[in-house]
Amino acid sequence: DVFTGKSGYSFDENGMDAIFDYLHLPYYNKIVIADLEKYESGFVLGHFPKTENYKNAYQIFTWHDGTLIRNYFDGNEICKDEFLYVHFFCRPMKYVWKKLDSKNTFYIYPDVMTDKMKQDIHAKIYIRRKYADVDLYLGSMNASYSAINKNVEMMLWLGTKNKYLNGEKFLKDIFCGPADDVKNPFEKVTVMDAVQDIDGDNKNALEQKMKELCRAKRKATITEDNYGKYKVTVEFPGVTSDKTIMVSPFNSKQEHTLCEKIEFTELEILQLSEFYELTAKEGEDEIHRIIMIPTIGFPEDRESAVVNSIVKDRASFVEYIAFVLGDDYLASMLEKKQIGESGIFQHSNDAMPVLYEKMLKTSVEEPERFRDIGYVLKMVTDKEIIPDEFRELYDTFCNTLKIRR
Repeated sequence: DVFTGKSGYSFDENGMDAIFDYLHLPYYNKIVIADLEKYESGFVLGHFPKTENYKNAYQIFTWHDGTLIRNYFDGNEICKDEFLYVHFFCRPMKYVWKKLDSKNTFYIYPDVMTDKMKQDIHAKIYIRRKYADVDLYLGSMNASYSAINKNVEMMLWLGTKNKYLNGEKFLKDIFCGPADDVKNPFEKVTVMDAVQDIDGDNKNALEQKMKELCRAKRKATITEDNYGKYKVTVEFPGVTSDKTIMVSPFNSKQEHTLCEKIEFTELEILQLSEFYELTAKEGEDEIHRIIMIPTIGFPEDRESAVVNSIVKDRASFVEYIAFVLGDDYLASMLEKKQIGESGIFQHSNDAMPVLYEKMLKTSVEEPERFRDIGYVLKMVTDKEIIPDEFRELYDTFCNTLKIRR
């Protein structure tokens, strides 16, 4: 009958329970396996009643000493269920661990199994109480010598009274109950257990040099030479010369070893900027930073030169105006790229109806953008670049909107 009959006789685990039910044989029918849904990116368990769907929202598995536990949120509490095994059902997983040891605790996430718990947040909480006063600090600072005395950190301080912020109740909320409860996701570390923070390797030393240099006082002065080019004098008062750090203008290939006074010569007007690149290198370690140095002496025509280097012809002018008038800068940038590739602005007259429509919409929604257009009209020195019909159109809108030019 199995081979010649029309009925199906094959079965899998889904058919075993039906056979036992039909024969009225007792069997263990509780769900003890975590059977994951195949086409879900997160962990979603099948075969459970809909009343337990809330457990699928936030859950991970842990394995320790032969015991597999599902950890999930029930309101504000972390709850646990034990399973015999997880059925990954063709799920692509990565396996990352420092040491494969049965004594380790393994954390099973939807995309990776590891012996290290994921760290989603670097923020720290410090709470201090003296008499009735309570100080709460939130931020990035570690409880280390470097963080307190060397690093640039940001902390938010909230000061209140103990009756408004009870430290013990606050910590109980953070710990999901008493500190020694198994639901507490935090590990207690005493001062004796803390690892001493030592910046011993080259990269940490270079990072520290960069941080100190970023805090140092600095200034730059621009002067014009007799040949139409420029010299920039950068000063770092009180800074010790350091051959491991090079300083370079952001738009130039010139570089100079860090010292109190540095000179960059024969720079073009477009190479003048307040931004500089710092390169620190020692051995195989190398790091780069961009810093701003307050600068005086910029030539009056520098901004015009920068604008003219971008707006080189009528096509680029019309594309730039389309960018300024776009609904948002990202969409405008994509639109500008498409316009440039299509070549529809090769003849500026073709673009005027499109620009008119954009200018009309902008005049209603964001009239302040017309000031950006006026800035470009003043900066562009080649009058042939800007079509006469556009100037007339711009003047008409400014008169209607009563915008000063």
